[in-house]
Amino acid sequence: MVGQGSHCDALADDVLQNIYDREVLIERLENLHKQQSSNLPSQQNRVQRLLYGLHNASLAVVESITAWNLGKQEDWYRKKSIEIHSSSLLKESLVCKNSDAHVLFGSDGPCPFNYFLWNGQNYLQKMLSDLDFVGDITDAISFLGSSTSFHRNPFLLALDVDELERPIAAKIKTMAWKDVNVHRVRRSAFVILLDEYYRKGGLSQVVPSDGRDKNSCLRYDAISAAKFQPLHLDSMDIEMYTHMLDPPATVAIAICCAHLVLGSVDSDVIAKLIYLTKAIVLKVFRQPMDVLIHKAQVYNPLRYPTGDTSVFKLIHPFIMHKNMDPEQLAGILSHQIVYLVIWLRALAARLLEEDSNQ
Repeated sequence: MVGQGSHCDALADDVLQNIYDREVLIERLENLHKQQSSNLPSQQNRVQRLLYGLHNASLAVVESITAWNLGKQEDWYRKKSIEIHSSSLLKESLVCKNSDAHVLFGSDGPCPFNYFLWNGQNYLQKMLSDLDFVGDITDAISFLGSSTSFHRNPFLLALDVDELERPIAAKIKTMAWKDVNVHRVRRSAFVILLDEYYRKGGLSQVVPSDGRDKNSCLRYDAISAAKFQPLHLDSMDIEMYTHMLDPPATVAIAICCAHLVLGSVDSDVIAKLIYLTKAIVLKVFRQPMDVLIHKAQVYNPLRYPTGDTSVFKLIHPFIMHKNMDPEQLAGILSHQIVYLVIWLRALAARLLEEDSNQ
């Protein structure tokens, strides 16, 4: 049996090979640009081939780094399990439905996000700017379009990683290559943005230094964070609503959808669930909150979710309803509920568009 260490080493080797391949292509494109023999058909063809190669090489790097990161996280889960067993603190083991790893009930937080360093630099961070020079190549601009921004654009598309986070169905036809795998590109763009999010501190609160008052700064940070993961839920804040005989419909829908997405509902409740009714929403809404709160705490955006998107198709009409607009809910409901809705809407919209573009 291959040991965990050797498995992670093999994954790291894959990353290094993909980085090497990508760096070779960058060097070739830089050398070709320095030759300054533009307008020659042979050079135009070489530029296009190198751009296409870099597009695919960038995808390969991000995907291999993701696999390596997940391998490191599996190792963390395994070590955490051993620690809990050895200290006799293991309580109930909850299995994530969309992963092979166990989420340990009673652990003190989510598994760490790992950064892949190459020559002392976070390589995903490097990818956000190492193709900026392509904007100076006339043949590249002619091929990819004069409106293309090459900063924060490692996939060399008409859309940078920030734009790939948003709905893009109407812009797919503007892609330079007809065989662009939108699903792979969006997933890879999300991983790069997730890496950047963690580099900036993740859920940690930052005291403003730019003139904004602290509350508005923290609210902005929380809204940005909610695009990637649910904020740590406060049981007293949430249970204030669950104890109501007739809770606000917006709150019941938000908590019900969170239960379904995080898998914190008894299997008999969602068995053969094909649509949501008011009775089902309220039944799920009144499920115990401790598991939901824990699963939100240990949620891993790098791993979850994969595969079946039926739950998101089920909740999408509800969570995306105009009455669930976070801007309308702000000031009416607690910040916890508003941020939960922001996360659910971002997750549902991203996954369903990815699913439709596969």
